[in-house]
Amino acid sequence: MVGEAYLTEELELPALRELNLASNHITGLGALVQFLHAPSLEKIDVTMNRINALPTNLKESFPSLNVLLAGNNHIVDLEPDMIKGLKIVDVSNNDIAHLNPRIGLLGGPGGLERFEVAGNRFRVPRWNVIERGTDATLRWLRGRVPVADMASWQGDDDEPEVD
Repeated sequence: MVGEAYLTEELELPALRELNLASNHITGLGALVQFLHAPSLEKIDVTMNRINALPTNLKESFPSLNVLLAGNNHIVDLEPDMIKGLKIVDVSNNDIAHLNPRIGLLGGPGGLERFEVAGNRFRVPRWNVIERGTDATLRWLRGRVPVADMASWQGDDDEPEVD
């Protein structure tokens, strides 16, 4: 499998729960999102490929998805919308130069439980924060979210606001 041409036509796999595409030469997940229909998919492993970007609609395309293993790729950017709704995200050893502070808002009950980001290019947070684990990393990121952004992010969910 090479590039984005690893899937070129519709594929229905309603019972598929885990998909392992590790150690190939895949450069993106666009074909997966476009052609694979797997509503029960809980885990995607694309470790050790050549992926440079994650789609923002992974959870939309795979509503049961909880685990994304994408370490050892060439991912350069990680936005909260790319991983929102996931419980385990491993993007260690990529080329991420900056962690968006809003990622810190993805933790908490029912949210991001494990977040692996060691081995990337960013310098903040420092490695001593990252080494302390997911809770410390998310707490550090959350502390850097501007108040105005926090209010708008909390308004992004589909729950009705309570007075």
